[in-house]
Amino acid sequence: MQVKGQRSCKGGASFWGNDFLGPEPRMISLPPPGWLAGGGREGTPLFRSFPQELEGGRSRKRGGVRRWNLRNKRAHETPGSGGCWSSSHIVSSAELCLFVALGIAATPWCSRSGCLLSGRQVVRVVSSGPGSRHAREERARQPSHHESADVIKESLTEGYAQNTTRTNIPTHKRVDQQERTKQSFVLKQVMEKVHKQQEKDSLELQHMDKVHRERLSMLERVCRHPALQNLTHIPVGSFTLSRIFVCKRRRVLFCQTPKVGNTQWKKVLLVANGVYNNTANIPEEIVHQHEKNGLPRLSNFSAGEISHMLASYFKFFIVRDPFDRIISAFKDKFVENPRHEVWYQQRIAPVIIQKFRRGKSLLGPLRFEEFVRYLGSEKRSVLDSMLGEHIIHWESYLNLCAPCSIHYDLIGHHETLRDDAPYILHMAGLSGVVSYPDIPQGITEYNRSKIAHYYASVNKKHILKLYQKYWADFALFGYKRPEFLLR
Repeated sequence: MQVKGQRSCKGGASFWGNDFLGPEPRMISLPPPGWLAGGGREGTPLFRSFPQELEGGRSRKRGGVRRWNLRNKRAHETPGSGGCWSSSHIVSSAELCLFVALGIAATPWCSRSGCLLSGRQVVRVVSSGPGSRHAREERARQPSHHESADVIKESLTEGYAQNTTRTNIPTHKRVDQQERTKQSFVLKQVMEKVHKQQEKDSLELQHMDKVHRERLSMLERVCRHPALQNLTHIPVGSFTLSRIFVCKRRRVLFCQTPKVGNTQWKKVLLVANGVYNNTANIPEEIVHQHEKNGLPRLSNFSAGEISHMLASYFKFFIVRDPFDRIISAFKDKFVENPRHEVWYQQRIAPVIIQKFRRGKSLLGPLRFEEFVRYLGSEKRSVLDSMLGEHIIHWESYLNLCAPCSIHYDLIGHHETLRDDAPYILHMAGLSGVVSYPDIPQGITEYNRSKIAHYYASVNKKHILKLYQKYWADFALFGYKRPEFLLR
C-alpha cells in the first residue's frame, strides 16, 4: 500500500515484503511514518524517517529513488528529475527484531528485481518524487490503497514467477536459495512425522481407554453378582488401609500388591511427593522404610481424611496372574531371597514342611509342591495364625485392596505393564512429573511354559484346591482359568 512520507511533499513510500519460504509472496503495508517516527506520540516505532539524510545536497535528488542498505548503513540512489521525496527505514536492532518477528527479514538489495532474484525474504523501502517520469512509472507499478489484497497478491506472484526463471543468479545466492528450500523441505518432513506421531498416540490412548474401561466393567459385574457378594465384599479395615500409600502432593492413592513391581511404583510416588528428584536416586532400602521415606499409609490419617481421600484422590493398583504370582513369591522368599529375609526360611518354611512333607525326613529346603498344598489347604488359616495375621506376599488381591468396596480408577496388569505404566501416569496427572523405571524385556510377560514347569510336580487335585482359593482374583480381573494345569 502506498502511504505519504513524513515530509510535506507529494512523494510516497511503499513497503514490499516477499516471503519465499511460504506458499506465496505477500505484501505488508507500512503505517504512516509520522506515527512511527514518534514526535511525542505513544508507541515504539518500527520504522523512522531520516530527514537529516534528506536535507543534504546529494541526498535530495529530484525524482531520485533511494534505498537503504541495512548491512553497511549506506544509501543507494538512482538519478531522476523533478519533485521532492522522502523515505522510511528500519533504524534499530530492537525494531529489526520486531520486524523479523512478523516473518520477514531485511536484506540489502538495491532493486526490486534484485530482491526478488535473491530468493530470500526481502524488505524494500522506496520513495520517489512525483515530478519525474521515473516517479510516474514507479507509482504506476506500485499498488494503490484502493487495490484489493487479491490484486496485490497477484502482482507479487507474477513478479516472483518472472524473476525466478532467470538463470543469471549469482552462485552464492543460488546456494542460499537451495539451502532455504532444503530447510523448508526438512521442516515439512518433521511436521509430517509429528502429525503422524500425534495420530498414533491418539489411537493408542483410545485403545488404552477401552481396555481399562473393560477391566473396570468386569470388576463391577463380578462384585455385583448376588451369589458372590458375601465372598467378594471385604470391609475396608485397618489391614487394607495399611496397604494403601498416599501421595498427598499429587492426590494419588496406590494399593500395594506384592510381586507386581510395587517397589518401582513406590519410587514413582516418592518422586511425585517431592522427596526425590528421580527414581534412579532412591536407595532400595529407603523404599521399604515406610516410617522414614515420606510416603505415608492411608491408615495414618483420621477417619475424615480417609473418607475424603478415598472419595476424591486418584486410586489404582496392579494385579498379576494368580498362579504366576505364587511362583514369583515362592522364588523370592524361599529360593533366591535377595533381601536376606531369614524369617521366611527359618520360621515359615519349617512349619509348612512339618505339615505337608511326605516321608520322615524334614531336612532340605521347602519344595514348591509343599508350598502349593499349604496355600490350598482348608487348615491354612490355622497355620497363618501360627505365623502371623497375614502374610501379604501370597494374600489374595481381594483381601489386600478390597476392590469391591473401594472404587478404584485404574487397575493395571503386570503382564501389560509396558503399556499400563505410562497410561496410569497420564491418567494420574504424573506424566510430566516422573517416569516409571525401565522394564527389562520379557520380565513382565506371561510365560505359560514356566508355569507348566513349576506345577508339573503338583497333583491335579491340589492345583484345583489352589484355584478355588484364588478364584476371585481370576474372576475379578479377567484372568482365565488355567485349564492346561487342571486337565
